[in-house]
Amino acid sequence: MFSHHSSTYPRSWREMSLEFKSMFAYHIGMMVMFMAGGVLTIPLEVGVALTLAAMCVLLSLRHRRQVGWRWPGVSTKEILLALIVIVGGVIFLTAATPMFSPLEPQMLPWYLAGVGIVSFNVLTMLRVITYAESDFVVPAAQAVTAATEATPGPAVPRWHALVRIACTVLFVVAWLDFMAFFYLSGQAFQHGSRTPTVTQTEPMQDHGTVVYVTRDEKARVDLLEQGQVAIPIAIGLALFAHVVLGVKIISNLPTRTEMRQRADNAASSAPMLEGPVKLCANCGLQNIPERQRCKRCGADLGETTP
Repeated sequence: MFSHHSSTYPRSWREMSLEFKSMFAYHIGMMVMFMAGGVLTIPLEVGVALTLAAMCVLLSLRHRRQVGWRWPGVSTKEILLALIVIVGGVIFLTAATPMFSPLEPQMLPWYLAGVGIVSFNVLTMLRVITYAESDFVVPAAQAVTAATEATPGPAVPRWHALVRIACTVLFVVAWLDFMAFFYLSGQAFQHGSRTPTVTQTEPMQDHGTVVYVTRDEKARVDLLEQGQVAIPIAIGLALFAHVVLGVKIISNLPTRTEMRQRADNAASSAPMLEGPVKLCANCGLQNIPERQRCKRCGADLGETTP
């Protein structure tokens, strides 16, 4: 549900693609400006961000010429996912504007970092960049990969797809509720009064600061805050469906069925034991004589077989 295509996630700095390393360098620059606390002006901060982004693009273009990279193309689904990421990024950044204005030099680097994250994810969706350098393949290897991905896999029950859709819808609704709460509570707090007035009678607190807002504003914020209970519910249901029901929700996390298949494949490919063994009557696995229960299925073992 949360992945558009199979990809390798690097586990070390060496395995990262040049673009992935460049993203870290860009965000370090944004973090430094953010920690500077508004010492720089807005035009200078924008200039630094554009300079870092241009350097990343130029390094990437040179690297692409060196390895003979060609764009593998994308599917309609991946284009739609890229559009969803753009819309989600715009909603997220807009929701923060009432509390943290992007026109303040101290907060602008935070927004520039958010733009960098959204841009990186969109380009990843469109297969323009990759996380791992090993996925930055030459055209010949791309053809082999495309042929492998085109091979039909085992049939997936229809109810799996319905569960994935239900989890996705619930998660999106919960996320939109949180974004609406973040935005409206920020607006209400920004327009609130330090003292009670005729219309602004309801107290509202944020980080120890109390302001007074209208009854309708307070009711909307409270309702959206109560709706945030859907976030842990959505996460819990997704994990339950993935781990217990075996529905593929999180692409990089194996389900219980996949873990069993991997264990079975590893056991079947293990070398045959020499000498006396205990043969499991349940699954047929050979176990060492000292073992009382089968290593694969946990069944009780009988006598040692010569």
